[in-house]
Amino acid sequence: MASASSSVVAGDEKSTTEKYRILAHGRTYIDVVYTNEAATVDRILRMYEGWLDEDEDRFKFVGLDLEYDSSGYKLAVMQIAMREHVLVFHYIRCKDHCPRLLTFLKDKQYTFTSVDKRNDTKVLRAAGLPVPEERHIDIQDIFKIKGQPQAGMADLAAKLIDPKFANMKKEFKYNRRRKEGHDFWECKPLSWMNLEYAAIDGYLSYEIYNKIYTVNEGQAHLQRSDHICPRNPTMEIFSELDEINAQGPIFARSFQKTEGERKWGHEAPPQQGGPGVWGPRVALVCGALVWPPALPFRLLKAFVAKPQTKSHDTENPPRRRRRRPISGISEIASGTCRRGESSPEDSSPPWSPPE
Repeated sequence: MASASSSVVAGDEKSTTEKYRILAHGRTYIDVVYTNEAATVDRILRMYEGWLDEDEDRFKFVGLDLEYDSSGYKLAVMQIAMREHVLVFHYIRCKDHCPRLLTFLKDKQYTFTSVDKRNDTKVLRAAGLPVPEERHIDIQDIFKIKGQPQAGMADLAAKLIDPKFANMKKEFKYNRRRKEGHDFWECKPLSWMNLEYAAIDGYLSYEIYNKIYTVNEGQAHLQRSDHICPRNPTMEIFSELDEINAQGPIFARSFQKTEGERKWGHEAPPQQGGPGVWGPRVALVCGALVWPPALPFRLLKAFVAKPQTKSHDTENPPRRRRRRPISGISEIASGTCRRGESSPEDSSPPWSPPE
């Protein structure tokens, strides 16, 4: 589930930085940095600031969660989360001053999101790390669960992210021998259960607000007066078919006229019988659904009946060109005529239409 990039250093006074990859839920993994070094905190916060500068102003928010010492009044562990990365800072075991942390928390460009921030605000002020009140959002104030007006982080996460988080608090049990539970946040290094719990808490502080904000933005976008929903291509096809059905025979006659001009040079006589106007409509539907860019002309032509006669004038049929007879083999051999010339006895006057 996780792999450490550096060995755990024994003793509470030693500097420690560890990197883990923890499975949060489903197939979502989070990158976790556990440290008590001010230099590491400075480096991670610089990375977060770079991410925040890339985002739009409305997306400049960071998840913030705290864990207290056994007395419940002092800051022991601080979790700062963004995207799928969590910084677990063992504040109570840090010997160096971290000015960038104070600057980061006071920056009014960023929004910090927490669940039940009432005690967190007091503890941060006592530690000399105040967060501007207008930039610190309590998720309990913006999202309510029916029947649970003050739902905790586990209930909110179970509703919005994954039902598995409903038992998160119950699974975090007290174990004195292993130093697991809420009474052991001062102990360094943190036990694996405490470290995993702190990392997921920080991740949820960010992800819960991210889910709520994303849904609210989507609803606001749909409710804007200037929002236009994209048209369905299939509905556009049937809308065009309704217009064609209203025109009906006009469409068929215009097609026959085009065919007549191509064959006889002028308009063909009206079509008698045939499939009517359904042929072109069916062809249009098939062509639009199968190959919208270019409907084959022959496919459209197949559904329209051809006229009953090819002649445009039954009284004056078109004149046909009469072939001239080819000379016989004997005449060619005797030399009386050349190949391709007519023999004298086969010659006849050209055909002319009867008067």
